[in-house]
Amino acid sequence: MKQLFTILLCGLCLCGCVTTKEKAPLKTSASSLYFQDGQRQGQALARGVPHISNRDTISLITSISDDFGIWHSNGYIMNYELRIHGLGYSKKYKTFKNDEIYADVYSYHMRMSNLPNGIDSEIMEKIYNQTVQEIKSTKIYENIKMLDDKDASFDNVPFRKYSYEATRTEDGEKVVSTMFVTIYKHAIFKIRITYSVDQVENGPEMVEDFMQELVNDLLR
Repeated sequence: MKQLFTILLCGLCLCGCVTTKEKAPLKTSASSLYFQDGQRQGQALARGVPHISNRDTISLITSISDDFGIWHSNGYIMNYELRIHGLGYSKKYKTFKNDEIYADVYSYHMRMSNLPNGIDSEIMEKIYNQTVQEIKSTKIYENIKMLDDKDASFDNVPFRKYSYEATRTEDGEKVVSTMFVTIYKHAIFKIRITYSVDQVENGPEMVEDFMQELVNDLLR
C-alpha cells in the first residue's frame, strides 16, 4: 500500500489540461513536489488496474468557483488522469494584486473507492504521512524547516496541515508553503499555498483567508 501511495503521488508530474476556454497549456507548479521517476513506475502500475469512477474527483474540482474573495483562477483544470488513472485534477489560484502567493487545489482518489470523509481514518493518516515524506525528500527545495503541523478546521471542515519554510533551489528564493489535506465528499482534497517570504508581508493571514474563502465557496 505504501508503494502504491508513493507511485501515485509521484505521478502528478504527468499532466494534461482541460478547459472550457482556449486550449492553451497552463504553466503550473503543480508538479513541484513530486519526483520524475513516478512516470515509469506509475504507468506500469496502471496496467490491469480496475477502473474506478472519477465522478467524485471531477465534480469536486469543477464545483469550485473560478473567483472568490480576492482569489482568481484562469479557469483551467489540470487533468492528470490523461496519463495515470487515480491522480485526479487540480486548479491554480492567485490574487489579483500579487503573483508571489498562489494556491494549488487538488482532487483525486488514488484508485480507491468509498473513501471515508474527514481526517480520522487510517487511510487519511497514510495519505498525510506520505505527502509529508514527499515534501521532506524533494529536490525542488532545500533547508526545509517545519513550522506547523497542527490540524485546522474551516466551517467545521477538518484538515490535516503541514507548513514549512524552505529555500527554492532554482533561484534561492525563501518561501513558506502550507499543505492542507482531507477527504471531502469521498475524494482526497489537498490544497498547497505557497508564498515568497520577502515579497508577501501578510502571508499567514493570506493562507487563512484562502482556506476560509475556499470552504465558504464549497459550502455555498
